[in-house]
Amino acid sequence: MAVDYKLHFLLILWALITGAALGAVYDAFRIVRRFFASSKAAVFIEDLLFCAVCTAAMLLLFFNLSGGRMRLYAFAASAAGFAVYYCTVGKLVWKLSESIYNFIHPRLLAFKALLKRGIRHAARAAATRRRSRRFIRDARR
Repeated sequence: MAVDYKLHFLLILWALITGAALGAVYDAFRIVRRFFASSKAAVFIEDLLFCAVCTAAMLLLFFNLSGGRMRLYAFAASAAGFAVYYCTVGKLVWKLSESIYNFIHPRLLAFKALLKRGIRHAARAAATRRRSRRFIRDARR
């Protein structure tokens, strides 16, 4: 039974790539949390979803490249790929998302206040119209 080192190398390479891709998925979850204030329950559900995505990715990796055998070095390579992404590209993505958030957030708050004012004004106008119609209807009797 010969050992095919090419498959081991491919497994390590794809584990690194998978780890980096999982880092990007994790960044997406972090950005969603930043832009939309999440409750503890939402964070818990997001974490469970991320764990499910990681599990599915690793299962696909192992079934496709190592015949279903789990290899410890593949887990280590995946963790290394995640760490490399997180410490390099992940930092840049986070800084970019922070600057976008800092640009958009005050404008969203101003728009939200304007929208509330408009809704409040429309509700008062509707109430005034109802009272006016009621007054006119009662005056005709």
